[in-house]
Amino acid sequence: MEAWLCSDELRVGISSLGAELLSVKRCSRTDFEYLWQGGPEYYPHRAIHIFPYVGRSTGGVCRLDGELYQMPLHGFAAGLEFDCRVVSESEAVFSLRSCEETRRMYPRDFVLTAVYSLEGSSLRLKHTVENLSSEPMYFGLGLHPGFNLPLEEGRVFGDYGLAFPRAALPMQVGMTEFCFRTGDSSRLTLGDGKTLPLSHSMFDNDALILDMTGGEAVLSAPGSEHSVTIRYPDMRYLSIWHTPKTEAPFLCVEPMTSLPARQDVVEALEAQEDLITLEPSGVFTSELVFDFK
Repeated sequence: MEAWLCSDELRVGISSLGAELLSVKRCSRTDFEYLWQGGPEYYPHRAIHIFPYVGRSTGGVCRLDGELYQMPLHGFAAGLEFDCRVVSESEAVFSLRSCEETRRMYPRDFVLTAVYSLEGSSLRLKHTVENLSSEPMYFGLGLHPGFNLPLEEGRVFGDYGLAFPRAALPMQVGMTEFCFRTGDSSRLTLGDGKTLPLSHSMFDNDALILDMTGGEAVLSAPGSEHSVTIRYPDMRYLSIWHTPKTEAPFLCVEPMTSLPARQDVVEALEAQEDLITLEPSGVFTSELVFDFK
């Protein structure tokens, strides 16, 4: 099932499979697409949800309650059907409830809800996680949206940068060559004190994961007619990525609450400090806001 939302300025499509964004277009220019449309050469998805684990786990395995469970890259939400309820022309609600399939990978009962709403040129995405189990939940959450780059004709990928609030002090999280965290971090060098210049080669070793970014990032080029602003006050980390060692025509800008596993360590979820802990009957909420210019 697909839901299509409209405001005065945007038309947005969402699939019930993974509650994944399908399209973000300007109403005034129906041929102008902000969202990467997927493709086998580079990256087949568009904007997957990350839940209940962010990134890789060693051997594709996590430990919970002393037992081992298989955990796909970025969790399992992206491959499952959500229930969809269209509330209005500008709002739709998607929910994923635990089932026999999810319990084989993650032995907790939960409801993950994603509410998309449009107002003018802004798209809001509110996440709610409810713990229906009698034991605490330990989880990570994020979104993996890709945006077409360049955003307009006559420009190239390297014209663009990712700008953070001037008061932010972004750090780059240390990662191994196999995309596991090292526990180290280093200060990120910004071109003008706030902007990270983009180049294809910066992704030759896979994703860059950033901390202390101020909860906001603006994807734009100097003098550009179009830009994307992402606000993520409830998610600590921001990953940026495109297919390594390519000149892929998109950039994924991924807010997320936690980090991947340590290399060669099968993480016990209840001991991983950056995961969200949600007690029985507890509710976690977060909100992302995308402004499209």
